[in-house]
Amino acid sequence: TKPDGISDDLKKKTDDTAAHDHDTYLLDIHTRLQEKCEEVEQLKKLNRILVETVEHMREQMLDKKRGIKDISGSSESRSLEPLSKKHKACEDNDANTKECMDDITVVIANKDIPPKCNSDYDNSALPNQQINTDIDTAVDSCSSPWKSKTPVQLCLDWLANGYCDKQSLGDNSCSFDHPKMHEASQRLCPFLNETGHCDHQDTCSFAHSFKVMPCINHFEGTQGGCFVKDCPYNHNMNIEEYNQWKCSEEKQRTALQQIGEKVPS
Repeated sequence: TKPDGISDDLKKKTDDTAAHDHDTYLLDIHTRLQEKCEEVEQLKKLNRILVETVEHMREQMLDKKRGIKDISGSSESRSLEPLSKKHKACEDNDANTKECMDDITVVIANKDIPPKCNSDYDNSALPNQQINTDIDTAVDSCSSPWKSKTPVQLCLDWLANGYCDKQSLGDNSCSFDHPKMHEASQRLCPFLNETGHCDHQDTCSFAHSFKVMPCINHFEGTQGGCFVKDCPYNHNMNIEEYNQWKCSEEKQRTALQQIGEKVPS
């Protein structure tokens, strides 16, 4: 057996070691908690910085849209600055509200507006007209720097026959292009020409009299003229009028052929 004094000393050392280990464990936990708290604070700080940065970027984007210089002094357009000042004057009741709104309207309307392009596709514009079936094109003869975003595609009925049934209704329901050769009122209605009647006389933009079209047999018949009794076509044109009509038709056929060559098969 060991002496009693030795046993007491060993027990005391064991208790001291256990207490030290417990204190060390608690200290370690406390240290870890402090580190976690510091990490949380850092995350909160980073989150605040992120929120402030996003808000600042949003304000800069709004300022750019409004045409106002940012803090750094970058050269943004100040075209709407009079609008901002006038709006502020209205808020402060420094001027009559109606007068303010009138001035605001003027400022908004006083922007660069692209000039209207040639939308009639007259004969002079046809050689410069780009024809395509699947890409955006613009009229070359138009002086506007803005390009048309409407796809240009010729109406195949117009290309093949020189007229479009939908166009003859006068409601512009055909979404394709019909280059303007000469007024529809000077051309015989295709329905009347093919079937003898037209159900859309009130809205049809074509002529409904056969007299607008000369009788080819009368003017160029190889048998000495037209022998059709009560021929509905015009026999009363003089040679000059007939030649003008014939020249117009030839120009239209030539333009159709030129445009047809530009249309992808």
